[in-house]
Amino acid sequence: MSLSLYTRINMVMTILDTLFTGQMTGIDTGCYNFDCPGFVPINQHFAVGAAAQSVSTLDGRQEQFPATIWMDPHSGHWWLKFSTNLAIGYWPSTLFTHLQNGATEVQWGEEIANKKDQPQHTTTKMGRGNFAQEGWRKASYFRNLEIIDEGEITRPPFGTVYTYMSHESCYNIKPGIHNVWGLCFYYCGPG
Repeated sequence: MSLSLYTRINMVMTILDTLFTGQMTGIDTGCYNFDCPGFVPINQHFAVGAAAQSVSTLDGRQEQFPATIWMDPHSGHWWLKFSTNLAIGYWPSTLFTHLQNGATEVQWGEEIANKKDQPQHTTTKMGRGNFAQEGWRKASYFRNLEIIDEGEITRPPFGTVYTYMSHESCYNIKPGIHNVWGLCFYYCGPG
């Protein structure tokens, strides 16, 4: 068994099924990256699931991966973009039955997965392994959480905001509102 010490940016197909409360037609959910049928990659310079070239260091430099998922109102496709203008690919509109007019719910988060046959909790650390309350330069974070409305305008999310942790003694979340970061949260844990 080999262990990877590199951060990987993975796509979870439940992104568009669970996060956007839509139903996908004929596709089994809960798969990762290109194990899920349907995603159309358009950028050969970025490999979903590959190790990131640079990662944050404890008490040091903090790396960021700005990401956007939005629905193109003309095609109905759901696009994935990193950084400012790096389009990675899209999920065709034909994959979905309830997402033609957009989403009614959005979720941001992290997941630790155990791919063994016997479902059990894993001791894998999340992020750097520190708890969320340790904050900047110690815990991982999401910041500037925004939605894109039907007019293609970004704005803060509205409605009910809540946190969920499946193993609170192993991983936790610290939400907040920051004067520069806007709606944000720290998350991490030792496992």
